[in-house]
Amino acid sequence: MPNEHAGHRQRLRRQFLKNGIDGLYPHQILELLLFYAIPQKDTNGLAHSLINRFGSLSAVLDATPEELMTVSGVGRSTAILIKAASEVYSEYGTTVQKGIVLENRFILDAYYGNIFRPSDGEQIAVTLVDDDFAVILTKKFGYSEPTLQSGAAARAIISTVTENNGSRCIIAHYRPSGLKLSREELEAAEKLMKTVRSVCPSVEEYFIMSESELTTLKAYR
Repeated sequence: MPNEHAGHRQRLRRQFLKNGIDGLYPHQILELLLFYAIPQKDTNGLAHSLINRFGSLSAVLDATPEELMTVSGVGRSTAILIKAASEVYSEYGTTVQKGIVLENRFILDAYYGNIFRPSDGEQIAVTLVDDDFAVILTKKFGYSEPTLQSGAAARAIISTVTENNGSRCIIAHYRPSGLKLSREELEAAEKLMKTVRSVCPSVEEYFIMSESELTTLKAYR
C-alpha cells in the first residue's frame, strides 16, 4: 500500500534541498529530522507535540533522552536521534567558529547573530575565550520559561565552564521581544553573573541582545 504521507515528506525534502532550513517553521525542521526515526508514520503531530511540551525547537534539542521519551510517540531510537543531532550541531558550531577573535562590538554582533535563531525564543550562550579573546568554545542554551528566573542558566553555564576548564568567558543573552529588562530581571541578571563569576573568575562581558540591538549589561574588561 502506498505511504499516504509520502507526498508531504517529498515536498518537505525538496524544499529543504532547495533552500536549506530557511523558510521552514521550527516544527517542520523537527519533522524533517523525525522522518528518519519514524519512516512510516505522519510526524507532523509529534513535531508539534514536542515543541508544545518543551517550548521551542532549541529546547527540544537541549532535552535529555529521558525527557524526550515522556512525550507520547517518542521511543528510545527517536530520542537518541534527536539528541545526536543536537550534539552534532553543537560540535560543528564549536569547530567552525573556533578561533574567531571577539575584539570589538561589530564582531560580537555578527558572531552572536549567527548563533541565535529568533524562532528558538529566549536563549543564552556562553563563550570561553583565551587571553586574546579568541573563541575556544561556545555553547547555546534555549529555555521555554524566562531564563533569568529559572536558575537553570547559571547551572548550565557553570557546567560548561568547569567541564572545559574555562577561565574567561562572555555571556550573551538573546531576548526575542527586544524589550528592556525590568528591575527584577536586571537584579536576576546581576545575580546570575555573580554566581557564574564564583567559578569563572573573569566574566568579561554580559550582553543583552535582540534582533536589532546589542547592549552591554555589565563589563569587566
